[in-house]
Amino acid sequence: MAVVHARSTGEPGGVEATPFGGALCIMLLLVAASCGRGSAAKGSSGDDGLGPLDAALDERAGAVSGGSSGPGVPSARRPMRRYYLAYAGEHCQVFWEEAERRSEPQVVACPRELEPGERIRLSDRVCMRESRDSSRDQPVRCPAKLINREKADRDDAGLP
Repeated sequence: MAVVHARSTGEPGGVEATPFGGALCIMLLLVAASCGRGSAAKGSSGDDGLGPLDAALDERAGAVSGGSSGPGVPSARRPMRRYYLAYAGEHCQVFWEEAERRSEPQVVACPRELEPGERIRLSDRVCMRESRDSSRDQPVRCPAKLINREKADRDDAGLP
């Protein structure tokens, strides 16, 4: 079934059908959707086995959230504590980061879709895979170990 759009011919009541209007709209939407996709910047390596991924992803996260609101001021769009499941070296670990602090990592089994050097970030009810390769950055199924860690911390703090 072809999509047919109408346009005015300039005369009262005159309408001309154009079969290309729908294709043009779809192409414009695809171009608009692809805008803003860039590559990650490289950072310096840390001592946790994740390499330059932490610095690169933190730099990208700051750019997406509009930068910081100032020293010690949390972003209105992002919770203070972020939970991660990271493939570091030979194993995966679950931990949280808050400002300049980081929890003790808990060693867990690695999900099949996670490659070395990547991590999964729990953001509200959605998990995002973060990678040096920006084409692999996408929503993924949240691993139970990551959800359970966040839920346990919320229960300990008495939060709903």
